[in-house]
Amino acid sequence: MKKNLLLVLSLVMAASMVLSACGTPAAPATEAPKYTCALITPNPLGDRSFIDASARGIAKANAELPVKCDIIETNGVSEHETALRGAIAQGYDLVLGLAMDTDMFVNLAKEFPDQKFASPSEIFLDTLPDNMVAYQIDVHESSFLAGLIAGSLTKTKKVGAVVGGDAPGLNQFYYGYKRRA
Repeated sequence: MKKNLLLVLSLVMAASMVLSACGTPAAPATEAPKYTCALITPNPLGDRSFIDASARGIAKANAELPVKCDIIETNGVSEHETALRGAIAQGYDLVLGLAMDTDMFVNLAKEFPDQKFASPSEIFLDTLPDNMVAYQIDVHESSFLAGLIAGSLTKTKKVGAVVGGDAPGLNQFYYGYKRRA
């Protein structure tokens, strides 16, 4: 039962993040929040990347679903564990760690077995603690289209891409782009 609730909450959050790009105006939420969650960001908002897209998803979920989700911004890796522990202490139903260190995040899930955790990025393990789910948004699909457009516009038959580093999530985006560029 707990695993199913965790999965449902995580899927709701993932769907809200994906749907955040839709231009439909949000209807005001009429129900009192049934669940609470916190999204811990790996860096401050304002980067115009997946962090801001996640924040738009949280805003949309707050507006349209019976949830109350807060965003806890960090200024980098040195603040991740403290922010996660703070969210656990506040008693959220679900703690979402965006682009957190895998070992640290999984160890926290083991340390707090009654807390539900989800990671919408970069945890690739064969097994996870029972109170944690991880999922990857298929960013390679949209980057495939971007690569197709870039490839069709080039006159030199050369296209470049700047990626923020060597990480599974970033590589997933790059490979989709590269496949069609």
